Amino acid sequence: MIRKEILKLNNNENIDWYNIISINEEDKQELINKEFITKRFLEYAIDVDESARFENDKSRNIQLFCYDIPYFDNFIGSIATTPIVFITKDNDVYTFITDNDDYDELNDLLYKIVHKKVYDSILHLILEVSYEFSFIYHDKIKFIHKERNEIKKSFIKDNKNTDIYKLLNLEQGLTYLTSSLKTNLMALNSIKRKKDDLLNIEIEKLENIIIELEQATEMSDIALTIIDKEKSTYSTVIDNNLNKTMKFLTAFTVVLTIPTLIYGFWGINTPVPFQENPNGYIYVILISLLFSIITVILFWKNKFFK
Repeated sequence: MIRKEILKLNNNENIDWYNIISINEEDKQELINKEFITKRFLEYAIDVDESARFENDKSRNIQLFCYDIPYFDNFIGSIATTPIVFITKDNDVYTFITDNDDYDELNDLLYKIVHKKVYDSILHLILEVSYEFSFIYHDKIKFIHKERNEIKKSFIKDNKNTDIYKLLNLEQGLTYLTSSLKTNLMALNSIKRKKDDLLNIEIEKLENIIIELEQATEMSDIALTIIDKEKSTYSTVIDNNLNKTMKFLTAFTVVLTIPTLIYGFWGINTPVPFQENPNGYIYVILISLLFSIITVILFWKNKFFK
């Protein structure tokens, strides 16, 4: 569906905003044939794996700006990123957000930002949207910190492998965030290199976005380092617990083996002590218990049962 609105700029110029929601084949044909959006740019706009970048087709006077934004992917159980794509042509701006689990929320936020105030230019509008969406990175990183602390509490209470799997999910999400933050910065720097053609308010907003993304990148890198260290620590703790269990079972097996050896010795078909004594079997049991107790004491002193 193509939703069209007319927006007024500060210089009283009008621009047409086309927000493309759940695009279908009919919408694609309309954008190509009526709005004269190039097929190449349209394919970029609807590609869920498209990376952040800025591209300018001077021959057709069309610009494309891809900006990655984070969302929570329920299928993989982790944070992922998806592009919001802006295509501008003359006084028209087209926005695309690929379908995801936070689709409605992101579209609502886009609508609020667009109508929040009157902008000085189309680029000013695009940068304002990018600026507001950049705060989602901070929110997702804070969410990851919160989840990491919950996992830490759970692991301290009961060492479980599932906690390591949860950490792996958080690490995966942070990897997506870090990668998208870096490509977003590259795309913004591409625009910044044309600063001679930009308005002062556009340059100011551009620099504000870059500052927010650099802060988010630093936070993401720190979180990745912490998770990596915690993951290694948790693995070491679980391995140590397994080693302790194996050591205990080995020692316990040795203790159980002693009576078997002694009973086997007295069961051979040769003369053995106490074989003529009616209470001989009691002596054999007592000897077995004595050796077992001595072995248990030795193992205990050497911390085999701890």
